[in-house]
Amino acid sequence: MTEPLTFPDRLRLIDDRSAAFRDAVAAAPDLDAPVPTCPGWTLFDLARHIGQGRRSWAATVAAGPEASGRAAPGGPDVPRERTALRDWLAESTERLLAALSDAGPDRGCWTWWDTSQSPQNCGAVARHQLQEITVHTYDAQLTVGAPRPLPVEVALDGVEDFLSTCCATTVPWPYEPAVLDYHLTEGRVVVRAALPRRRTGHPPSPRSRCGPGRHRRPVHRR
Repeated sequence: MTEPLTFPDRLRLIDDRSAAFRDAVAAAPDLDAPVPTCPGWTLFDLARHIGQGRRSWAATVAAGPEASGRAAPGGPDVPRERTALRDWLAESTERLLAALSDAGPDRGCWTWWDTSQSPQNCGAVARHQLQEITVHTYDAQLTVGAPRPLPVEVALDGVEDFLSTCCATTVPWPYEPAVLDYHLTEGRVVVRAALPRRRTGHPPSPRSRCGPGRHRRPVHRR
């Protein structure tokens, strides 16, 4: 069974996937190559998105829980010269990792997911940032003709992030109570999503919705 990732694990893997992204950019014969999985974007567009996005989230984390929105990325314009672009991307990652490390996983942070099942703290930001850089690293590798499989531990971590961050809602479940089990064969785990029916007009808190109804457990193969 693959153990759930810790906050230090996620920071380490953000650094690892970011280095892989820079390697893909460095290997590209043309920064204007189209990205097949990001229609309308070139590889340079993707690099700009990654660098500016990490700088923006670094500033947002540093601003603390009182921030009212996502911070502007700041810093110099995105360079097109290959070595300068690689250095700029590396600095963008360093800023994000430093901000997250200084803040720690439990400190509050502005997030776009508001009161979904994912908490509004730096731990949840680190989890989502890991998925962001991992998916876009694959995009960059695909662009240069050298796609690599996602690391299993990151892919498994992404299931819960997708369910609790991207698919979550504060709207009460209007139907009969249900339980959904997602069987993840690579890690031999199950992610359980409980959908209780709430008869009041108030949605459950993120903690109650992420509580014992959602967990990982070993899968016993028959």
